[in-house]
Amino acid sequence: MRVTVLMENSTPSSRLAARHGLSLWLELEDGRRVLFDMGPDDAFLANARALDMDVTSADLAVLSHGHYDHGGGLRVSRRVRGGRSRRTRLRAGARRTLVSGCSHGGILNLMDAAEELAGAPLDAVVAGFHLMDPSGGTVEDAGLTRNLAREMASRRATYHTFHCTGTDVFSLLRDELGDRVRYLHVGSRAEA
Repeated sequence: MRVTVLMENSTPSSRLAARHGLSLWLELEDGRRVLFDMGPDDAFLANARALDMDVTSADLAVLSHGHYDHGGGLRVSRRVRGGRSRRTRLRAGARRTLVSGCSHGGILNLMDAAEELAGAPLDAVVAGFHLMDPSGGTVEDAGLTRNLAREMASRRATYHTFHCTGTDVFSLLRDELGDRVRYLHVGSRAEA
């Protein structure tokens, strides 16, 4: 699966907009395209155009949860796509990949549930780990974050994170996980 970040809290590019929010463009091995979350407003559309992505070609649009920073652009994307919705279960080749907007219930809990459903360990996790609170300006305790990182390191998955993980906390994860974890900014592309 190829992941392109259309909206996230930060970007290294002056031609792309960053906002507190999330929008991903997923390209599955079977050719299907998924718009995952729509950021806080329509800026994800301008980023998509700048990155040469046509969100109207999405086979499916997914809203991970009802927070404004993930679904604020939903009204615009419904107009672009015609408001179609459907339920589906995505299978993308032999790799087992968990995609989550924010891991409000805990990333390890989500991973456990996904592995139980899959009947096997995950190969990759693409998710915000919900380790920072932007409204309060707080981040998760460093000791707890290091414990989380050690547990994540004991699993075989690689990790792609963004948004509610926060860049400050990411450095603690990187200390433990090394190259197995990557922070994705607006415009980042990754194979998961």
